[in-house]
Amino acid sequence: EHSGLDPVPALSYVILIENEEEDDPLSMELVRAVRALQDKREDFGADHVEVASLLNYIGTILFHRRELKSAILFYREELKLEESLTDEAPGISVSVTYNNIGRILQELGDLNEAIRCYRKALKTGGAWGQCASNLVAKRCQLDESSDMSQSSVNLFSTIWYNLGLIYDRMGSKNEAISSFKMSLELRQTLLGRDHPDVACLWYNIGTLQMETQMLGQALRSLQESLRIRKLGNAPKDQGYQHVLTTLKKLCSLQQKSGLIEEALVTLSEMAELHKQNDAESDLALSATYRQMSELQHAKGDVREALATAHRGFEIMLSSKTLNNPDSVNHMKGVEEVVVSLMMIGSLYHEVCDPMEADDTLQKVQGFIEMMLHQFSTAVPPSVASSLEVIRFMRSNRCAPMA
Repeated sequence: EHSGLDPVPALSYVILIENEEEDDPLSMELVRAVRALQDKREDFGADHVEVASLLNYIGTILFHRRELKSAILFYREELKLEESLTDEAPGISVSVTYNNIGRILQELGDLNEAIRCYRKALKTGGAWGQCASNLVAKRCQLDESSDMSQSSVNLFSTIWYNLGLIYDRMGSKNEAISSFKMSLELRQTLLGRDHPDVACLWYNIGTLQMETQMLGQALRSLQESLRIRKLGNAPKDQGYQHVLTTLKKLCSLQQKSGLIEEALVTLSEMAELHKQNDAESDLALSATYRQMSELQHAKGDVREALATAHRGFEIMLSSKTLNNPDSVNHMKGVEEVVVSLMMIGSLYHEVCDPMEADDTLQKVQGFIEMMLHQFSTAVPPSVASSLEVIRFMRSNRCAPMA
């Protein structure tokens, strides 16, 4: 993997040539660190603990400068030096370096090699690394007075999280779930059960469990994520979106599992969340009511579905989104009005009220024609194509569905 040549002097020389005239803080610090490295190698030789420390520091600066291939070279040289300096079992510093190399390889897309480095980081990490590697984090006791223990737990949790991301990217969903679960156990040990980071991991696990048809487990994972996010420990601007995202995923899972009543409760929570949000949420609120109407219809509660659909339409009718042509979501508002009115018309057919059905469909037909006249090509194709459907529905208005 490595030749016998020492690449550090040549690369150090190139770095100095390229950066000595630069005056930005990172370049100046890089030059200072490289010169210090040259001095230490001259004073103590290439195999010294202070040399290893500087190799790591230079690798970190290069990483932040996005000079990834140069960074990985310094990290590898540090790793060789660290492993040669002691006859004892490798310690946490070696785990940190393996993690740094793994992170760069992950960014470069060399996923299999990144996995190898992350696994080495766990294997060489002392007691906490072995604890993590053997998936028995619950049995490990964290000494809260020990900064090293806490930093180690944080390191290994991050490694497992990155492994989860890699396995997910490679399509190895079960391995991804196991990795995220290990990260979760360590995060809970470090931060407690109610931290936003823990909620994020529960969400990732639940999403992957959905994708692998582990629906019961996915439901429990998403519910736990939602419980934590409702505590409001995340920054306010993130909290709303995090809770909403979890509710959407939970609702999707409930529908997939045939839990219609539970999905309706989740949609009601989403509607309340939209009402409380200060941002422009009329479009999302209207769409949520329409989704509730669809589920009520699926249950056979046609009149309740009709009332809910009307609520969503009325919100959209008076909304800023629809009544402001300059709004970025104006045409989405137009689409929502059309879809809502078509649903209302269809539901009137089902309750055998053809006159109301035809009146509703006439309204939506006129609305579409007005939008086409005013905005022409800006109108989404889905809206324009709805005209044919509406004409068909109106011509069959005396044939309600059974």
